[in-house]
Amino acid sequence: MSISLKLVDSNQKISKDIARAMADSLNTMVKKNSSRVKKQIQSIIPTWIREQPEIQEILQEATPGSLNAQLGFYQGTTAVTVEAVVKAVESSVTLKLKPFNNKFQGGLEFLIQPSTFANLLSLPEGTIVTSMGTRLEWLDWMLMKGSATIVTGYTYIPNLDGRSGGGVMEAGKTWRIPTAYSGTPSNNFITRALSGREKQLSTILRGLLD
Repeated sequence: MSISLKLVDSNQKISKDIARAMADSLNTMVKKNSSRVKKQIQSIIPTWIREQPEIQEILQEATPGSLNAQLGFYQGTTAVTVEAVVKAVESSVTLKLKPFNNKFQGGLEFLIQPSTFANLLSLPEGTIVTSMGTRLEWLDWMLMKGSATIVTGYTYIPNLDGRSGGGVMEAGKTWRIPTAYSGTPSNNFITRALSGREKQLSTILRGLLD
């Protein structure tokens, strides 16, 4: 017994139908895996941020000369503060899928951390309020102000006094964020934490096609 088939559609239509079916399959796969990939990206962000020298310095409580002492953190507050910063960056991850068409034009855009830093600058933990009611916008200073003078007429003196247990401000010249830790909108401890991660991110994004 023999069976014969006759294709009634043109080669062009058949090719388009195959391409459309493949694109639909690709879209389904990417959409299904996008949530898992997003979580994987979010899971590695805390490590990237916590390994930054600025974060390590902020966690050095009651240590004269440390960034923690110079910024004047109250003792016992820095762990919660760092966690708030980490969570804000972690929560900023978004994935946007542009569906593939039958020419396989499309893609996935992923974003980490708005360039305005609004999600960080609006954090309550980004400000230290002193017992005198003075607001110290430490996170804004570190992310945005670079080497600009922050305090005029006072200078930092390292010792075991003050609310940080690592020093006080006394009448003197000026104070600014130490050069090693200062940041601008295009180059700060957050942008540095996220830069150069293409290889790791590419490995995770390949999971969209698993």
